[in-house]
Amino acid sequence: MASISIKDCTGSTNSSSATVTLDKGATYTIVPDKNALYDIMISADQEAINNYGLTFDPATQSFTIGRDIDTSTTGTFTLNVTTVDVLGNVKYFTYTVELSDKVVDDTEYTTVKHAVETDDNVFGIDLSIMKQGMNAEELNTWKTRVDFGATGYAIYGSLNDAKNESSAISAYGSGKVLPVAYVTEKIDKNATSNVSTKDKANYISVRVDDSQAGILKLFTTYYLRVNFKSGSSATTPLNSIIVPVEFTAPTVAEQYKAKSGLEKDGVVYGFMSGQQSFTGITGTRPAYAIESAFEKTAAGATYTVTDDLIDGMNNVKSSAKFVQEVIGTSGAYVGFKDAVPGKDQVQDAYAKAFTLKAYSDDYGKWKYPTDSKYTDYKFKMTLMSPIYDGSFAEGTTLTVNGGQDFKFTNDQLKFSDYNNTPVKILQDAYTSGSGAWSDTRIAKVTPEDDNDMLDNEGKLAIIDADWDDKVIEGYITGKAGSVAVDGTENLHIIIKDNMGYERTFKIPVTIKANK
Repeated sequence: MASISIKDCTGSTNSSSATVTLDKGATYTIVPDKNALYDIMISADQEAINNYGLTFDPATQSFTIGRDIDTSTTGTFTLNVTTVDVLGNVKYFTYTVELSDKVVDDTEYTTVKHAVETDDNVFGIDLSIMKQGMNAEELNTWKTRVDFGATGYAIYGSLNDAKNESSAISAYGSGKVLPVAYVTEKIDKNATSNVSTKDKANYISVRVDDSQAGILKLFTTYYLRVNFKSGSSATTPLNSIIVPVEFTAPTVAEQYKAKSGLEKDGVVYGFMSGQQSFTGITGTRPAYAIESAFEKTAAGATYTVTDDLIDGMNNVKSSAKFVQEVIGTSGAYVGFKDAVPGKDQVQDAYAKAFTLKAYSDDYGKWKYPTDSKYTDYKFKMTLMSPIYDGSFAEGTTLTVNGGQDFKFTNDQLKFSDYNNTPVKILQDAYTSGSGAWSDTRIAKVTPEDDNDMLDNEGKLAIIDADWDDKVIEGYITGKAGSVAVDGTENLHIIIKDNMGYERTFKIPVTIKANK
């Protein structure tokens, strides 16, 4: 219970008086002076009792103010207190009670969440919750007296601070993350004024300026205190509501989405298409632009290779085999620490799943809490060459006549990369005066065979593309050795890609006897 003291009467002498401001709906205890008290009596005239719903409890030396006399103005009444001490001395005290503007409501709000990634830039506070905490008389009083133009807004870091209006965060007002709020009929991001009809006061629309968000953190509960007043000169509010507010955004992990077809069994596939130089490593290495595997990423995220173990290797850390670095303006690349071993060989971590971490401490101007569940995205990736892991069409065979020249073209050598995308392995373009590959992943193609049966007279060779009013595609040429009966020889096509991987593919060639 609240209390007022006899000491409010000047000197606590007989017939002293005081003026106090009290709240309706509240119970107050009279606290006597230090003299030994025998009895205390609290009273008011009958008109005041009737008008203000006064009740008295002699056992607790208290009284309760039930209501105000008028919804439009605050009332005043006289309260009489008589004390008798153990010596029989009687004192009379008179209080002039002025009622405050305070409106009684039992309002408790649950957390209002605002997703900052939306374009609404506004969140709403439902005033029906507050109104449900008032009885009909209190609500009528509130509607009659409230001046929305005098409403005060402040945001706090704890409920206790909000209750005590202590240590407000500088987050509300012009130029702040919460620049303005209005009482509105519906949640309205374009509102420029309060409603003029109080029966339409359904929401408070609080505008959000993301560009000023640095002072508040995401996924953190703040407390918005709203003080409704009867006017700009009012020193105390009619009532206040305290609304927990939390600003949310996609976590770093939630912002990532692998491109269709690039994630399998929880591993993101990085199909490399070139080499990069990395700090501290001599020469270039096969590498992959990390973000090219995703259709959505966290803006400004940084990447690191973690110490998590590589799948399929014996207790080997990801960071021992892979390196990550931002390459100029091209973005973040990840590559092998080891060089390509040689022809028909790959690094021991090739096509093995290793772990990367994307990190960001913010979402735009909004800061995340310092918790990895918000700031980190760990994912597994594997690096492969789509050319090295390509193949010729199943069942591909070639036929030549013994002792005769032959020619193999792209139409006969049907090669596809790892994803079964057709690739012309012989030059099919002509630029700057020389033949070239339209698929720049191809760096070099060399023909060989098993037993020189396709290299008769040393004629097995690659002929580059040429130009004669149009591109003349390159081809493989050679001369088959003479055979007495049909025989078979393997044509070796050695494809080197622009990552440095070199692989030998063997295609059976039937050499027909000239019978």
